[in-house]
Amino acid sequence: MIGTLFNEALYRPLLNVLVFLYQLTGDLGVSIIILTVLIKVLLFPLTKKQFDSQAKIKKLQPKIKELKEKYGNNKEKMSQEMMALYKKEKINPASGCLPLLVQLPVLIALYQVFMPGKALIIDGDKLLVVKEMLYSFPYLQAVGEINHFFLGLVDLTQKSVLIALISSALQAVQSKISLGGMKKKKKKEDSDKQPEFQEIMGTQMVYLMPVVTFIFGISFPAGLPLYWATSTIITIAQQKLIERNVSSKKDRV
Repeated sequence: MIGTLFNEALYRPLLNVLVFLYQLTGDLGVSIIILTVLIKVLLFPLTKKQFDSQAKIKKLQPKIKELKEKYGNNKEKMSQEMMALYKKEKINPASGCLPLLVQLPVLIALYQVFMPGKALIIDGDKLLVVKEMLYSFPYLQAVGEINHFFLGLVDLTQKSVLIALISSALQAVQSKISLGGMKKKKKKEDSDKQPEFQEIMGTQMVYLMPVVTFIFGISFPAGLPLYWATSTIITIAQQKLIERNVSSKKDRV
């Protein structure tokens, strides 16, 4: 039941949109990029909530630090004051989790779409579509052999170290942007203080996520890291735009 719902609600629609885009462009890589853009646009309302919350929390770091210094020995009181601060600033700390949970099924569906074996079949050096997985529109059913080279250069059915490296580098940029604003220049009197747990974890993620992304990239056919690289570029642009808007609103207040 759940598998059928997943296939009909996510997997088949994404597959059919990809095939439709391929029929328009004649390039599987370009089709993946366009599909990624469409997905990011559809999920933008959720993404905006996530980055709005992150940006507002970054702006509150000085106040949060004051609360930690004032109530550091009283965890219950500090929690109450933190929640009061979030309520005053209209911030929901849990709002960043929902977009990630919603995007996970989409990522799984895209993994199944891009991975040859279910609807995309490798036959020798040919990439074919299982037409039973396509909707009965003549335009979709007319698809034949798929050209699986991106711009005539990269075989998207094979692993690509180059695209994995690009994806990893972009992830490093995005991780540093996410951490930016959390790290403040320390005053001389704070130079001997130990870094906070959040700062330590954030710094580790800056180095860990690119490594994980690279391992992911070289473990699967190049279509997947191409999607991830495109998604990361759009995420960086969205994040910078949202943070700029939050900052400008804060300055006007």
